[in-house]
Amino acid sequence: FPLCAAVTIPDNAIFDTLITAGAGIMGNYLCQDEPPLLRAIRVGRGPGLLSKVEKLLSVSSKEMIVYQQWPEYYGLGMITVTHMAVQRGLVDILNLLLQQISPPGSKSIPPYLHQSYLLRAAQYNQTQVAKTLLTEWDGMRRMEGLNPDMMV
Repeated sequence: FPLCAAVTIPDNAIFDTLITAGAGIMGNYLCQDEPPLLRAIRVGRGPGLLSKVEKLLSVSSKEMIVYQQWPEYYGLGMITVTHMAVQRGLVDILNLLLQQISPPGSKSIPPYLHQSYLLRAAQYNQTQVAKTLLTEWDGMRRMEGLNPDMMV
């Protein structure tokens, strides 16, 4: 783990591990317990939140050039912050993040992530988030000719 010694990973805390391993490497935040992007999505409020998240994403994607040897940690970080957006019902931010974690050359996120986000939306009763995810899932399914029975 290319992490600063100041970052602690609590025992049996998979979510915290994702945050420190994944989100911790987004941008130059290796010695902080919680990176700014994750914090903004976890506690941010108000109409300025979307532009703040856009700025933080821009910074982290530029700084990722330095961390090309660890793209899997960046991916874990994106998955972590997207789960947080789902949990909080932040549909506009969710759409922004989904664009970031789509496979290169594609407009859709991998099906296993859709399932994960849908389950989390259901867990936190985020109806609008679930509708957004299902709309994109349906479009992806039609585009790729997937069997409708493959839906969650």
